[in-house]
Amino acid sequence: MSAASRGQRGDVLQVEGPLLSAEGVARFPFPPHGHIPNFAGAELAAARLLDIEPWKSATAIKVNPDSPQRPLRAQALRRGITVFVPTPRLRGCFKKLDPRRIPPDKIDRAEYAAADALPRHLGEEVLDRVEP
Repeated sequence: MSAASRGQRGDVLQVEGPLLSAEGVARFPFPPHGHIPNFAGAELAAARLLDIEPWKSATAIKVNPDSPQRPLRAQALRRGITVFVPTPRLRGCFKKLDPRRIPPDKIDRAEYAAADALPRHLGEEVLDRVEP
């Protein structure tokens, strides 16, 4: 990510966090600025995103480990989409969540892919690099 992109992202995060608080839709973790903020409606946003192209026909997606994107990880896995999650600060590169290896009753647990202790039996695989 370029310095300009990081600056633009930071500008957006500084504006949307207070706006979410003012509208009463901010969710934990608080305060909702300085990171990707969680918000009421994240579940609906995830479902809507996966109903539009190019995500609708995707077989694999990259989803950040932040809590607002937890519903997106779960929805994608339920739809059979492989999910790649970067580890914090990319220390371990990416985790691959393969929905074919995750029992349906364990998907809610697997959506917590940001956790370092995610059990391997939940279909998580640590990758050194991701093939294009």
